[in-house]
Amino acid sequence: DKLTLLLGDNTAGDFMLKPMLIDHSENLKDLQNYAKSTLPMLYKWNNKTWVTADLYTAWFTKYFKPNVETDANI
Repeated sequence: DKLTLLLGDNTAGDFMLKPMLIDHSENLKDLQNYAKSTLPMLYKWNNKTWVTADLYTAWFTKYFKPNVETDANI
């Protein structure tokens, strides 16, 4: 099995994003009793566990950009 993990933080270390885990199956057996929205990470999947342009663009526009803008306004 293989997976991809996308991590993000700033150089000061005071702002960290939730990791994004990319796996090859839509529903992991180990996580079947947990709602994906309650996981301490963003869970995505595709057959080759790659960070595709679609996954990256969705992560950037729906998660990264709003979180960075919110943190910058504090």
